[in-house]
Amino acid sequence: MMEELGLFSPGDEVEVDFERDGHTQTVKAKLLNSKGNTDIIRK
Repeated sequence: MMEELGLFSPGDEVEVDFERDGHTQTVKAKLLNSKGNTDIIRK
């Protein structure tokens, strides 16, 4: 999963599919950086 997330940047919205109680669900998630915002952090 981390390899797939590495293709995106903070602020991008992604769809996440997961299975719970035998049912597949899809949710949208907005990616944040380690500081909890959408700024791009350079090392």
